Amino acid sequence: MDFGCKIWDEQGYIILDTTDYTARLVYSTTKAGNSSGSDYIPEADGSMPLVLTTPESGSALVVSITPSGILTWDPIIRWDGTYLTGTTHIFVYVCDERVT
Repeated sequence: MDFGCKIWDEQGYIILDTTDYTARLVYSTTKAGNSSGSDYIPEADGSMPLVLTTPESGSALVVSITPSGILTWDPIIRWDGTYLTGTTHIFVYVCDERVT
């Protein structure tokens, strides 16, 4: 039985298939829920970066990464202008083509 991860884009095309690629962790951090910022991840520049987040407590930050390795995070702001609190763990992986 096969196992792993497959990700499709909006048009239904597979953009990540772990039978074709392997992922390795290149960056991890924990950020406060009321923080925003960006980091350059050189290992992710020009590769297929994948970012995963998990909230430690409260709600997660809004996190994204570009193909050029720029990681950004922003807080979630409620309708009344207050921030959701808590901390978020951020993990950045790069996908390497599997050599067969």
